[in-house]
Amino acid sequence: MTGVEDKFHLGKLTKQTEVIDFENSKTSCEDFASFEFSVQSGTGGLLKADKGNYVVLVCGGQGESSSDVLDSCYSFAGNNHGSNSTVRMKTQRKRAASIVIKDGSVLWITGGWGGLDREILSTTEYVTMNPTTSIEGIHIKGY
Repeated sequence: MTGVEDKFHLGKLTKQTEVIDFENSKTSCEDFASFEFSVQSGTGGLLKADKGNYVVLVCGGQGESSSDVLDSCYSFAGNNHGSNSTVRMKTQRKRAASIVIKDGSVLWITGGWGGLDREILSTTEYVTMNPTTSIEGIHIKGY
């Protein structure tokens, strides 16, 4: 998860991430790793990487300014190892949704808000770690 330091979005942006275990609500990994810069409204998941390893991948989001919409995906090894820019998406997007599919090897990113003109996106894309790539997905009807 990425975001701001208070629940009312009035605080400053944060570099921290947090991983939540949905199977055990009493377990979370606070301060899992940190971004190199402050970001909010990213989306991501736990993806299979090379050699059977898994990596937390966070894509898109918004930087310090509301016009700073990201098109990069960042991988995290955890335990405060920091982030690595891994994949460039086809589209800048923040507030998108995502789900891990294809046996854990693909992150399907859907919708969100676009770059400077802040349009609601009807596009989707598929991001993989092996090989590291982003492929244009289907268009969502109704937008």
